[in-house]
Amino acid sequence: MKYLHQFVIFIMIIIFSVSASFSQDWRKLTTQEFKNVIGKKIKNKECNFKFEKGGITRGSCTSAKYGTATFLGNYTFVNDNYCSSSTTTMSNGKTRDSAYKCSTIYISGNKLKFGNDVYSVETKTIKKSRNNLKIAFNNLSSEARKKVQLSLQNEGYYKSSIDGSYGQGTQRALRDYNSDVLSGSDLKKSSNIAILLSKLSSLKTPNKNTVIEEKDEKKTQVDTIPSVNKSISSEWEALAEEGSAKAQYKLALMYEKGEGFLQDFVYAHMWANLSVNNGYNDAKSLRDELANKMTPSQMEKAQDLARECLKKNYQGC
Repeated sequence: MKYLHQFVIFIMIIIFSVSASFSQDWRKLTTQEFKNVIGKKIKNKECNFKFEKGGITRGSCTSAKYGTATFLGNYTFVNDNYCSSSTTTMSNGKTRDSAYKCSTIYISGNKLKFGNDVYSVETKTIKKSRNNLKIAFNNLSSEARKKVQLSLQNEGYYKSSIDGSYGQGTQRALRDYNSDVLSGSDLKKSSNIAILLSKLSSLKTPNKNTVIEEKDEKKTQVDTIPSVNKSISSEWEALAEEGSAKAQYKLALMYEKGEGFLQDFVYAHMWANLSVNNGYNDAKSLRDELANKMTPSQMEKAQDLARECLKKNYQGC
C-alpha cells in the first residue's frame, strides 16, 4: 500500500510537470504577433497557406484520400481573436463552404496551433544585398580607381584623398554624379555601373599649364580648351537651366577656375549666388571667396546678372 501511494504521487508529479510545461510553451497568439505572421508561409505535412494582407487566406492541403484541395477565405483578427470563413475546392472540382466562426490560435516559438493541428511558420533569412557598385569599382586597377576619384574631385563631388579605396565618400560621390549627370540610372544593373565608371575614367583632368592672358579687363585663353571640358560644361549648363542647384554650383566652380569656360569671376559669382538661392549650402563659401576677389563694379554686375537669370528662369544665362 505504501508503494502504491508513492507511485500515485509520482504519476501526479509527472502529469503536473507535463501540464506546466504545456502551459509555458503554448500561449495565446496576440494581435501584434499575428501581424508578424501575415505574408509568411504556414505549413505542416499536409497543408500550407498564408494570411495575406487585406484579410484573405489562401492555401492548399494534400492527402492520400482526397488528393489536393485548395481553399480561399476571409479572416479577421481583432482583440486577439481569430475569425474566418472559407471555400474549399476539392480535387474533383466540388466546393465546400465553411461557416464564419472564431477560434483561438496558440503560439510556441515559430509554431502555431489551430485546435489540434500544429503548423510551422517560415523564418525568412534576409540576404544582404550585394553592393554591385563597390564590387565593380574594386575590380578596377589601382590606377583606374584613383582616376575615377580624381575625375569626381575635379567635377566637385569628391573631397577626400585620392587613394583608390571605396569608402563612404567615394560611394556618395559616385551616386551623386550618377544622379546629376546620368539621370539617376539604376545602379543595381551592371550595364549602368559600367557606363558610369567608363564615363568617369574617360574624363580628362584640366591642363594646369594652360596660359591665360589678360586684355582690356577680359581674360582670353590662348590654349584651346579641351573638347571633353566643353562637353562637360554643356551638360552642366543644361542641368543648371533646369534649376539644379548642384549644377549651378559646379558652373560657378568652373568659371572660377577657368575649366570648360574662360575664367570669369562675375559669372562664377552669379551661378554661386543662384545655387545658394536654391538651397545649396556648399555654394555659400565659394560665393564669399569670390566676393573678396571682385571689385564693387564686378559685384554689382554679378548681382544684376543673377536677378536677370532668375527672371528668365535660368534660360540662356
